[in-house]
Amino acid sequence: MILIVEKETDPRHNLAREEYLTDHMNEDIVYLWRNSPSVIVGRHQNTSAEVDESFAEKAAIAVVRRLTGGGAVFQDLGNINISFLFRGMSFEEKAQHGLDLLIEFLGQRGISVKPAGRNDLCVKKEDGSEAKIAGTAMLQRNDRCIFHACLLYDCDLSTMERVLTPPAEKLESKGIRSVRARVTNIRELTDGGEAIDSEAFFRQMADFFAGHCSALTAPAAGEEEAVRHLMRERYQSWEWNFGRNPQSSLSAGFRFPAGQIQVDLCLEKGKIKECRFSGDYLDSEGLTQLSSRLKGIPYRKGEVETAVEDMDLQSLFGLADREKIVHFLMGGKI
Repeated sequence: MILIVEKETDPRHNLAREEYLTDHMNEDIVYLWRNSPSVIVGRHQNTSAEVDESFAEKAAIAVVRRLTGGGAVFQDLGNINISFLFRGMSFEEKAQHGLDLLIEFLGQRGISVKPAGRNDLCVKKEDGSEAKIAGTAMLQRNDRCIFHACLLYDCDLSTMERVLTPPAEKLESKGIRSVRARVTNIRELTDGGEAIDSEAFFRQMADFFAGHCSALTAPAAGEEEAVRHLMRERYQSWEWNFGRNPQSSLSAGFRFPAGQIQVDLCLEKGKIKECRFSGDYLDSEGLTQLSSRLKGIPYRKGEVETAVEDMDLQSLFGLADREKIVHFLMGGKI
């Protein structure tokens, strides 16, 4: 195996490089990387059912879809990702070897972990309860395999809780929902409360795996250009990150000065497929026009704002606050 330690922290770049390395490697690879604040959703998930997209946008948290399945995870520089990239057909044996090395590394730092469920690594806390410190996922593609893990070392758990908690009205979805687990940071578990920062822990991890790999390698000629092309084509694209969302529905109701109004939205592939209003309001013509404006547009705040920018929403809803009205039109509670 060869070791590659990533310097970039853009999740779109790093996922693109992981994919590129998988498709072009000549020998097995250990790829170590960290991401700036982001939510990485599983390949088959509905981002709208997993992420508070309004909060993510305000907090400049990127939302990116990965190649592997599984649940959504929040990452920042307090998380460490390790990818084991394999060739050949003995995937399970090689994945287990990579997992054993990871468990050995943590054990040397006084962290006793064990696999739990389908794809988690857990520790037992002083009160006897178990907490998740890492999750894994795997993808086989022809004779190539990605087996990766995300470790929580010093992650901002309050932001994690906030961004991975979508509003209650957004929960009716056909996508695969994440299973929420009790989590903890590795930094809280180190012997004597060893107060090294995430960067130092990342270096320790790189040093450990360097001892189990044949070489520490730099990018090949032309690799970075190819990675950035893949990044633009896939991981920066709205179609990949949001346009693959399965069908879902959401609704919200509120008594406006103009009357009780409920909006029901049907979303498919990241767009508003249907929009229906109901209630005891009087101006049905205005809401019919509004419904037509919203059908077919991407389910994004900016798109909704543009679609209704020349409409007299104050007269229609009896409310002067356009921000609140747009929030409502996206199925949000007021």
